Amino acid sequence: MAGAAAIGPLLAAAGWVLGGADGPLRRADPVQVPAFVAEESANGDQARTLVLSADGRTDDEVGEVTYSLVRGSGARLGDADLAELLGEDEALSEAVGDLTAGTGADQTRALADYAVRYVLVQDGGPRALHRTLDTTPGLQRLSQEDGSALWRVNREAARALVLPAEEEGPEAEPVPLPAEAVEVHADLPDGPAGRVLRLADRADEGFRATLDGRPLTPVTVGDWAQGFELPAGGGRLDVVYETSGLHTIWVWAQGFGLLVLVVLSLPDRRRELDDDLPEAEAAAPPQGRRARRMAAVPAQGAPPRDDAAESAPAPEAAPPVPEAAPQAPPAPPEWTPEPAEPYPPVADPHGGGAIPQQQSYGDWSGQPYDPQQPYDPAGQGGYDQSYVAPYDYPTDYGDGSDHR
Repeated sequence: MAGAAAIGPLLAAAGWVLGGADGPLRRADPVQVPAFVAEESANGDQARTLVLSADGRTDDEVGEVTYSLVRGSGARLGDADLAELLGEDEALSEAVGDLTAGTGADQTRALADYAVRYVLVQDGGPRALHRTLDTTPGLQRLSQEDGSALWRVNREAARALVLPAEEEGPEAEPVPLPAEAVEVHADLPDGPAGRVLRLADRADEGFRATLDGRPLTPVTVGDWAQGFELPAGGGRLDVVYETSGLHTIWVWAQGFGLLVLVVLSLPDRRRELDDDLPEAEAAAPPQGRRARRMAAVPAQGAPPRDDAAESAPAPEAAPPVPEAAPQAPPAPPEWTPEPAEPYPPVADPHGGGAIPQQQSYGDWSGQPYDPQQPYDPAGQGGYDQSYVAPYDYPTDYGDGSDHR
């Protein structure tokens, strides 16, 4: 049971890694157009493909039609958000409406203005839409694969076109120029004044064009397309798109914020000094009761150590004060022996008569007692009472006891 509980999450994780997690986003084929169409749109013409998707109740009825204008293999992540930001292109919507309505008019010119070279109807579209495109002038059906159908526009389509001047006549054809996805760097052939460089992009103030370094005057072609007036002659043509200063500052601010976030997320590095030297061993505590007693005696009476006081110069010592001589204890009063009183005669209990008076002991030794003479048991002189201060025993011997 424990092994099954451990293997289950591992198998689920392996399935997510191999097949992807299923959810609101589903994996689909990134290529929306045939491979040869995607390859052809990557050349210098930068041609586009108009992708149509329609629904209908029956094959004979065309319902709502949606479209997208793609370059290369198909739409990329973020293209829908960019299209919503730019808003609907009314001219392109009108051209698509006329194309799918089956008016019978030639719609290739309107499609060529947007650099559309192919029209693709995705799988699931009604058959009525297929028949409408088959009968539209200027469209040539190429193939039908997996339910989708593809038509080619029989007209010159390129992102950058040089429109002829009026003096060249109505039969003059536009001249395509190689271009990139945004910029244009090409050699302009010689021609008369009055020509116009036309881009298949919406007019924007960010576009800048120069011919041999000389700036060109921007114009709007067909009420929506970006264009530039060309002078007589030829030269090196350069078209770039410059973003506003506010956008540049905002991009740099985002980059700086990302850099700060990366730096703050880095782990902290700690420097450790390893000098490969053995560490100093700590001094062993004193052993024995006497050692503890000797170690505790200086610590009791010693004042706290002050480094600043030690480093300062010592003040001059004051002259020593002479100690007072010890005073002798006061002499006791002189003692005078009193004469002994004679005992009254006591009758002899045995009838022997009165007991005679006994001799007194006052002068039996012949030497009177001198109370001023101190006691000297060794016979080496009197006892020196000048040392009166007792020995100050410590109150604590380091073992917590206060016994002397």
